[in-house]
Amino acid sequence: MTIEFGTLDLVADAAKMLAFLQAYTGGGTGTGTVPVDTTDYFPADPALAKFPSPEDSRQTITNGVVGGRPYLLDASGRVHTLKVVAGVNEYWINGASQMAGWSGHADSPPVQLLVRQGTVFVFLGSGAIQTQNANGFRNTPLPAASTGTTGTPAPPPLPAFPTPSAIAPGSSSNFRLASGDAQFADALAAAQPGDTIRLVPGMYTQPPKAITVPILLDLNGATLDMTGKTGSLAYGKGCIVPTADCIIQGGTITGTAMDQGQGELTSAIRPDAGCGYLTIKNMTLHGNQCGVGHGGSAVVIDIEDCDISDNGLPNNAGANTHNLYVGSDCRRLTLTRVVSNGCKDAHAVKYRGPELIVTGGTFAASNGSCFDLPDGSTVPFQITGATLNKAATDGDHHCMGVGEESQSNGSAGGFINGGTINALCPNPFIAGVGTVTFKGVTEPVKIVGESAALVIVRTA
Repeated sequence: MTIEFGTLDLVADAAKMLAFLQAYTGGGTGTGTVPVDTTDYFPADPALAKFPSPEDSRQTITNGVVGGRPYLLDASGRVHTLKVVAGVNEYWINGASQMAGWSGHADSPPVQLLVRQGTVFVFLGSGAIQTQNANGFRNTPLPAASTGTTGTPAPPPLPAFPTPSAIAPGSSSNFRLASGDAQFADALAAAQPGDTIRLVPGMYTQPPKAITVPILLDLNGATLDMTGKTGSLAYGKGCIVPTADCIIQGGTITGTAMDQGQGELTSAIRPDAGCGYLTIKNMTLHGNQCGVGHGGSAVVIDIEDCDISDNGLPNNAGANTHNLYVGSDCRRLTLTRVVSNGCKDAHAVKYRGPELIVTGGTFAASNGSCFDLPDGSTVPFQITGATLNKAATDGDHHCMGVGEESQSNGSAGGFINGGTINALCPNPFIAGVGTVTFKGVTEPVKIVGESAALVIVRTA
């Protein structure tokens, strides 16, 4: 490393040398700071960095040369940098210069950035220290350094995955074929762990009992119509209620609890205590109070190639009715090529758990969000190759909400990788906390509400 100085001034140059050493080592005068792994915190792509940058990380300008960290990230994931443009020191956030409209900035350009307690502070040549918020720049006293490397709370620990059943659903050679409601009930009552139950195609109108052993239930093109049968649903919770690991595939469920008010979340499929792993494949769930519901039990849910659309109570009758509602005890929700459109009242997908993985599919909700993660995320969510639609006539302009109710899962944010966001409604937006990073999105959302904690980082 070479450090060049102009006119010799032992006092000033010694201070510059100290600043450079602190910048390159991550050191500072605060207590509790430790050396950091630059690979983790300062990769070439800031979207891959841990954030915020470690406490007392610095970037400086001395004699027209930028030194120290390559960039700094605040607790919201914004990328802060110093640049020298036409001989003038400039401060940039997320690739945009902050010079315009910054009163006094040109007369006392920034000479140093410093991360402290998750906030990036700007040191001006005048000696002032400022931070940037929704109302512009303001003079801010520098707080004391926090103990630890970042000065922000660690994310909550991830819950353990459930223990899978000793015998996997559908793994035995036992096969039961059922034709009609009575045989379906008999097959469920006689089922043993690992069995496969297959229905003869047709219309089934009697609610099945809860599934108590791990089975593969193949509807085989059959339709379960629960219209008017709310009072006899299993546990009052749904049409199909597994209390053991289960695979459900190949049919249609409709009419579940459409005569019930919003006080209960009653669903076409709802796992209950004892079901640790639920797989739903090739199902059509239309016209139910909720397509897939969950709450209060540890589970991992995997949904593949399903159409879960047009659910929810009509005419804004129930704000708690969604196409998919999955509670906080779901360790991971995976959606692969799922269609969730036309939710009558609320969200296409509402998930309160820590980890969401989406691949492909289409998501839309006129009176809610395409995705709502109300309690934030512990593991950065991954939405890859999906289409999010907000129509011109939609009453709700959320494309996505993250952590708007709480941050009990943390603020890990997540990634939208490829796909399309058709943001056709007025002022479409993503709201919440953490960082949402866009990669290759063909129709990027228009970002509004920069005063919110959420900041969008866009990368190629």
